[in-house]
Amino acid sequence: GAYVQSIDVKNHGKPQVLSGTSMASPIVTGVVANLLSQGIEPYEVKPMLIRMAAKNKITKSSLFLRKKTPNRILYNGIREKEFESYEED
Repeated sequence: GAYVQSIDVKNHGKPQVLSGTSMASPIVTGVVANLLSQGIEPYEVKPMLIRMAAKNKITKSSLFLRKKTPNRILYNGIREKEFESYEED
């Protein structure tokens, strides 16, 4: 995960931008859990994640020091407006 909005460990009200697998892993894990709960077979998960990911959305300058990054961003299918309506329930 690169430039993922999170919260500061010491001040939970303060936003913080973090990068690394520690930011990407929980997101991917959650999407995988959702796929498995919908009956997707484990062997189908990786190809489905690749199909779900948006390609070439990260600028080349951002990837300069990350040359082996596949330049994909996983999208879980939930739009921000839909998410906001869940928060209100």
